[in-house]
Amino acid sequence: MVLLQTPPFTFFTAPDPATNRIAVAVFAAIVVAVVAASIASRRRTPGSRSARGLRRTARRMGLDRNHIEMLYEMVRTLRPQNSMRLLSDPDFLTAAVRRMVRRIDGSAIGTAEKEARKALVFQLKQRVTVAQTGHSSVSSTRQLQVGREIRISTDGHTWLESAVKSNAQGSFAIEVPYDSRGRDVLLDRGTTVMVAFTLDSDGKLFRLKTRVAGITRSRRGSSLLLAHSDKIDQSQKRRFPRREFDRPAMFWPIDVVTVGTGRKAKKQAVINKYRRHLGQIEEISAGGCSIRSSTPLASGTLLKIEFETVNRERLAVFGKVRAIDRVPSRFGIMHVMFTRVTRANLNRIQAFVYGVDSGRD
Repeated sequence: MVLLQTPPFTFFTAPDPATNRIAVAVFAAIVVAVVAASIASRRRTPGSRSARGLRRTARRMGLDRNHIEMLYEMVRTLRPQNSMRLLSDPDFLTAAVRRMVRRIDGSAIGTAEKEARKALVFQLKQRVTVAQTGHSSVSSTRQLQVGREIRISTDGHTWLESAVKSNAQGSFAIEVPYDSRGRDVLLDRGTTVMVAFTLDSDGKLFRLKTRVAGITRSRRGSSLLLAHSDKIDQSQKRRFPRREFDRPAMFWPIDVVTVGTGRKAKKQAVINKYRRHLGQIEEISAGGCSIRSSTPLASGTLLKIEFETVNRERLAVFGKVRAIDRVPSRFGIMHVMFTRVTRANLNRIQAFVYGVDSGRD
């Protein structure tokens, strides 16, 4: 029969060595890609070895569960290449705090939730700062980095904003400051100036005296040259980092009066609205502030303070005068510890202290 004489059909071809090699190579490339992606994913996941190390370090630094969760949220949101730098590099953490707070402000969550989350971010920064206190110091102006924000004054009362532009062996250059009208303040050579700056790493405030060594002019603008100094006074080592504020404030004493008689007698705090005083907040932190005034209140006095932020937001806080420094004039400086501040106002103060509104990263 014809059908029986027809060769059988071929359903499988003989293996081609070249094709097999290509298939194996493609399969190997896919496996390598999957393994690499898995490793990268584990590095970004809180359950990885790196993340577990981050958790152990955070616990040793005194962070509780809520702050550790916020730390991991910062890692997921900001995706730093080395998450351990958040706990080991103070300036890196400060920049991350600024970015995270801005992300929270721009999110679609409610106002109360925003304030609660920002408070956790600032508490995280503060606790890490406390754990790192004592590990950084500046003994000479030669250690000032380019870009470091500073303030200068010729009388100790009026302070002008500036920043380090360069740092050479003989002197360091700063941006020419400007006054309240926006005019450049060009100081004569030899003028004695006071310089103040704060380290982002631990909030310590440093002050020094130096002199103007000259003025340089270039296409990028004028600069003041200041002589180097190795005599730097660390005037602050506090739990809360402070920042110079230099804004007016009003304050009222709070009287504690007894209401009722006998067993029904109760003590009540009453704001004395008829004794309003004016002053100037020189420094501020989450824990308190210093106020220069010609009518300082006595140590131990409770008071209410009202002032505006740099963004024209009006804040009210309550505090207690802890101490008074007398200056060589009719003024006194009250050192105030805050006793009651709303969460929103405290976040505004923290945002100023850490430069969240300044645009620096």
